[in-house]
Amino acid sequence: MPHVLLVEDEFQLRRIITLNLAREGYSVAEADSVETAFDMFVAAREMEIPFDLIVLETHLPDRCGWDLLRLLRSTPQPASGRHATGPTPVVVISPLPVTAGRLAEFAPVAALLKPFPIEALLRLVARAQRRAPVSA
Repeated sequence: MPHVLLVEDEFQLRRIITLNLAREGYSVAEADSVETAFDMFVAAREMEIPFDLIVLETHLPDRCGWDLLRLLRSTPQPASGRHATGPTPVVVISPLPVTAGRLAEFAPVAALLKPFPIEALLRLVARAQRRAPVSA
């Protein structure tokens, strides 16, 4: 079962996304801030159940989503073992258009402008999963 970290501060939208991803067979962990998401990401990796995908809102209450990606880049990756695979794919959701500079710097699988149909997000998540290996 693919393991998704959903980082979204709007409670209702977070619940809608979680319920729809769960219905499609994804295991979803929810975070509403950069700090919480970072802690969850590190803990999951340490328990050897890393996230297969991050769905990331760019405008969060404590910092921006791009800051989370910078933090994750600066955190040492496991040197060996079955989960030493490289960066986790990211699908960005944003209330503002994502600049070309951000796309080039962070290389998300996709960027989706709010508001969006939930079906569009589900298609992007499925496409990201076909590109990335699923952890056991």
